Amino acid sequence: LANDPDVIIADEPTGALDADTTDVILNMIRDIAASGKLVLMVTHSDKVASHCSRVLRIDQGQIVSDQEQKPLDHHLEQRTEVKIQQMSLFKAISLAFKNMKAKFGRNALVSTGMGIGIMSVILMLSLGKGVTSYFSGQMNTYSNPLVAEIQKTSSQKMRQQGMQAQQTGDKAALAKQQNNMASLSGTSSASAFSKQDLKKLEKIAHVKKLQKGYSAISLGTNQLKYGKKTASMIYLKTVNDGIAKSEVKKGHLPKAGRDEVMIDSGSADNLGKKILGKKVKASLQIGTKTITKTVKVVGIYEASGSGQVSTLLLPYSDLAKIFKDNGLTLKANVVYLTATDKQYTSSIKQAAKDKGFAGSMQEQMTEMFDSILSVLTYVLTAIAAVSLLVSAIMILVVLNISVVERTQEIGVMKALGARRKDIRRIFSSEAFLLGLASGIVGIALTWLLAQGINSLTKSAFKAAVVSLTPQYALTGLLISIVISMIAGILPANHASKLDPVEALRKE
Repeated sequence: LANDPDVIIADEPTGALDADTTDVILNMIRDIAASGKLVLMVTHSDKVASHCSRVLRIDQGQIVSDQEQKPLDHHLEQRTEVKIQQMSLFKAISLAFKNMKAKFGRNALVSTGMGIGIMSVILMLSLGKGVTSYFSGQMNTYSNPLVAEIQKTSSQKMRQQGMQAQQTGDKAALAKQQNNMASLSGTSSASAFSKQDLKKLEKIAHVKKLQKGYSAISLGTNQLKYGKKTASMIYLKTVNDGIAKSEVKKGHLPKAGRDEVMIDSGSADNLGKKILGKKVKASLQIGTKTITKTVKVVGIYEASGSGQVSTLLLPYSDLAKIFKDNGLTLKANVVYLTATDKQYTSSIKQAAKDKGFAGSMQEQMTEMFDSILSVLTYVLTAIAAVSLLVSAIMILVVLNISVVERTQEIGVMKALGARRKDIRRIFSSEAFLLGLASGIVGIALTWLLAQGINSLTKSAFKAAVVSLTPQYALTGLLISIVISMIAGILPANHASKLDPVEALRKE
């Protein structure tokens, strides 16, 4: 009756009533019928049937009589039309919010529990990004932003070739791998750039200048002597535009034609604290010959890419002259491309890679570290995400309890015309609100932890290692809502399928 139906079917409406109450109910039914509604009433009582305007008698499933009786006194003009409204989504959310307020303590604990799981996921992602950004930033600090360092072949490709050669036993492949490894010491042409290679690199868009360079690794063959002190130089490298000002700790870059060199800070400490400006004897392995040359230390070098590896730097033209004097030709095994503007440096590097070349050893190390860190980040994030499964089970249990607690309420709503869709909306809205609250709690906890961790790392390393981005915060919020909505599917469906009669009888 609350939904103002046009047809009412009454099955034995007076079957269990006393005589006085029966009269009251029958008068009410006549008034309802007189207002313009069709009332179909089933009864075994002739007294009840006498109140009807038309009586159809049925025996063995067959209509045996159809009798018109006293007509109803219709009063259609008195009927007030009721506008039937279906439950809106906003109303469903409102009811869900009221229930959450009624059970605030329980819902707060559930949201906090799931928020901790969300916090773990966001924190792992933010920590991975922060550490990667810190490492990359440190690497980029020690390089000229205008210069792109290009090598002939990447160290990763060389390792892959070596593994394939060892697995297959291919002699040609093994010989190629040995040639590649020899290129590290400068004794092979595998990593040398040809004239055609240099022309390809010069034609890259936005390249203002191409500078040839050379680098080689030796184990004890290159040495510097100052008095009785000796320093072994593992890394031989030519001066280039890619060296940042921050890498030159003392003195200046060596100039061509003056027999000047720059050494790393570790080697400088070995030779003496006052080595800057002094002349030293350099023993260099050039091909099969070991030559001795007096050079002047004019700069102290310190780069993050080389760490504590002892490094000797000299102008490319000076090294080319040394090679020529010993019957050899110096070929560049590294090229430095200077961009017209620093915004084009990354595109120049990518263009060089597209042409089959590789980035600097520093960049290759950075990429390798980034890939390893990414894998670790995702593994730790996946481990942290296991806690979300527990959170989903918590929400499932809480919503099931809510269905049991509100069974009579569900019965009343369905009796008043609430559809299955409406009941599902209410409980789905509760799941949504729980997920939203959990996500907000998770983001807040992550922010607080990030502030604490970054405060410690800034004092220790002068860098923030937790990078909480809006994207990660939004991802955590969406994950929380999706998991809650999925967990709420079963309770919502169960609530929508409750029989209103049985639900109203629930104690």
